[in-house]
Amino acid sequence: MKTCGARTTRLAARAAGSGAAIVLACALLLPTGGCKTLKFPANAGKGRGDPKAGLPQGVTGSDWHIVWRTVNPLHRNGKTWDVLDARAKSGQMSDEADDDRVVLRDARALLYRNGKPGAEVTSPLITASQKGHWITGIGGARLISMADPPGVVVTADHLRWDSKTGVIVATGNAKVVRHAARNVAPFVQTGSRVTYSPTLKQFTVE
Repeated sequence: MKTCGARTTRLAARAAGSGAAIVLACALLLPTGGCKTLKFPANAGKGRGDPKAGLPQGVTGSDWHIVWRTVNPLHRNGKTWDVLDARAKSGQMSDEADDDRVVLRDARALLYRNGKPGAEVTSPLITASQKGHWITGIGGARLISMADPPGVVVTADHLRWDSKTGVIVATGNAKVVRHAARNVAPFVQTGSRVTYSPTLKQFTVE
């Protein structure tokens, strides 16, 4: 399924072991012209809500793949920029029209900055909302910075990324490991909160 701008796309996801097809209509209104690609597995079907993630009943399945894109501000009529590329062993999406939240389990997400890979996040549970401009890693998250600066690893109980501002906040048993040159021991810091500023291009530990 792919949604761009105010376009509405309908998807028929067939439930495993039954002849019924679930039709999902999803409308996404993004002033930036953002797009979302959501690949549903063949075994998608109705499922219970996830109380931990605060998600009502919706479509469930395995082997999920989600891609967010947005208009390139430098070339608005050119190729779009990638914002997020996430894959998960299983997932769930609300079937309410005004709720675009997605829950991904055993997930890995690539976060982009200005159309280029900036960091990779892995977590047993990731929730995401493109309309809300955020993703969260719950129950233990690990982030590996790939640029600005590269070689930084952050682990925490909870992690939140704002896709609009690029700010990352990790809380709960937060730890930052900064890898320097080869044969040099990494610099380790711990605290209750770690914040990444894309403006300063640095991680701050509190």
